[in-house]
Amino acid sequence: MRVTIVTLGTLGDVAPYLGLGAGLVARGHRVRLATYERYAEAIAAVGLEHHVLPGDPARLMKSEITQRLSRTSGRVTVYVREQEKLMRAIAEKARLVMDGAIEACRGSDLIVYSLTAVFAASIAEAKGLPAVQAFVVPVTPTRAFGPLLAKRQRSRFGGLGNLATHLVYGWLLDKPSRWIHDQWRRESLDLPPMPLRFPFGRGPLTEARHRRWPLLYGISPSVLPKPADWGEWIEVSGFWPQPVSDDWTPPDDLAAFLEAGEPPICVGFSSVGSGDAERTTQIVRGALSRLGRRALVLSGWGAIDDADLASPTVHVARHVPHAWLAPRVAAMVHAGGAGTSHEVFRAGIPSVIVPYTGDQFFWARRAEALGTAPPALSWWDLTADQLAGAMKAVVDEPRYRQAASDLAGRIALEDGVARAVTAIERAAVAAA
Repeated sequence: MRVTIVTLGTLGDVAPYLGLGAGLVARGHRVRLATYERYAEAIAAVGLEHHVLPGDPARLMKSEITQRLSRTSGRVTVYVREQEKLMRAIAEKARLVMDGAIEACRGSDLIVYSLTAVFAASIAEAKGLPAVQAFVVPVTPTRAFGPLLAKRQRSRFGGLGNLATHLVYGWLLDKPSRWIHDQWRRESLDLPPMPLRFPFGRGPLTEARHRRWPLLYGISPSVLPKPADWGEWIEVSGFWPQPVSDDWTPPDDLAAFLEAGEPPICVGFSSVGSGDAERTTQIVRGALSRLGRRALVLSGWGAIDDADLASPTVHVARHVPHAWLAPRVAAMVHAGGAGTSHEVFRAGIPSVIVPYTGDQFFWARRAEALGTAPPALSWWDLTADQLAGAMKAVVDEPRYRQAASDLAGRIALEDGVARAVTAIERAAVAAA
């Protein structure tokens, strides 16, 4: 079977699909991953074909309009307004990406798409191909918890309040991109606009929900059990970790640092582009000096400036695969993205989470509820004292490490990739 996976975004938005794609290849399928050039090396390393889509997510993350959007998390009406501005600013580039995805799907037997690439559902519709939704954050309406961008994980009005909030947020969040998606459907795919589906709204997520297209969540059921009100076409398969090649070895200086003493605490904010690396670096430097422990700092896409941070007790690297690194550190300080959070959960280490935008707040709340992390710290109000205090708590208080170890033991019994691959094969058979 020829499968095309379409995903966009930061490394955390792409890494799980490397794991899923590798699982499909191991089962004898031919897999093409459509995403940015930035990830070419990682895609080649796991044996997937790569169809390059235009764009650079690092530049977008650092743009002024994205910075404004990130500051609106938890204020949904403001978020929608800023999202509309973003879509209008990138409309021309978005069309190029969407048209590129059409080319990527030529000759495919089945399309798998991420939450960041829901437009690919229209490609499947136009080509008459089966499609599988494959998401790593929960967006299906439920009574069990509130929507990702809500300030509270649960409504004060209980299960019905949760469900109502999901529906309202769905209507609002679909609005900013609806016009460009409908225009693209008409001009590039010769399809009519998305129909209105009461009570859910109008858009790719709503349409897929109405048609009950298979939906896979690459989320550990030990981290987020499947709610009782999700249908049988939805499966919480387990996490899809990015494979780390047996040939991959850390740089000599990193290996030497890790071997030279006790496991360090790791500080890194991955793909966050806050636009104020100087401030973040000063906070991290101050927190580490107060903590007085060995530390590994990951500078990522520039959230932390690596200049002058290194010392005999602090090692600085740009990026190290979390699947390899997490089991080798004492704790992780991170922004709380889905991919990083799951690698930390899987490694059985506690964490300090400083959410910046989007779903990061949701995973921070899950980590706190699971006992593997203290309450999240505010990125925008963060101080060195706060960060040092939280880091000290997770390395000194045994309850965090015990909870993390217990959770990792349950996750070790799961095989998310195998379950997801089986579900994709089942969808292909059902559509034949």
